[in-house]
Amino acid sequence: MLKVLFYSLPGQLTVLSISFMVFMMGYLIYYVMKKMKEESKKKNKVVFMYYIVKTSKSFNQASTDLKEAIVRNGFGTLYVHDIGTTLRNKGIAFAEECKVFEVCNPKDAAKVLSVDMRLNMALPCRISVYTEKGETKIGLIKPVQMLSALSNDDALMQVAKKVEEKIIKMANESK
Repeated sequence: MLKVLFYSLPGQLTVLSISFMVFMMGYLIYYVMKKMKEESKKKNKVVFMYYIVKTSKSFNQASTDLKEAIVRNGFGTLYVHDIGTTLRNKGIAFAEECKVFEVCNPKDAAKVLSVDMRLNMALPCRISVYTEKGETKIGLIKPVQMLSALSNDDALMQVAKKVEEKIIKMANESK
């Protein structure tokens, strides 16, 4: 029995590590959105942090098309979290599909990190393909608005604007 426990422990740690990372990114997004909402109230303006497009494509086709758009636009995919499958494999009843693509352009990431190394917690960018009530959607959190809550650096905002234009283009090419 000890041998079985020992051999299963590394796999459990991996699942725990991935779960912790996903939790921390979720918390970061929650925190940034909370701060943006507070700032919006102070300035009497509404901030639209999400960019979401609907598609008539199937979930699988939209996911495949996004993979291709990422490459076409000079980015790489670091990892794809298949959240729907992961939840179902854990015995959780979850009817929707959801894949989160972690995407990055190394040159732009290096520029961001050279300005403020703490911003590693906001990287990489994420583009999601998911279903909601029978519709397939592609969405992301806009980098300019997210990073503006974390930094006031003008050079960083220029990089974020360029990246945002590219990842919105990827979402639109995939719909």
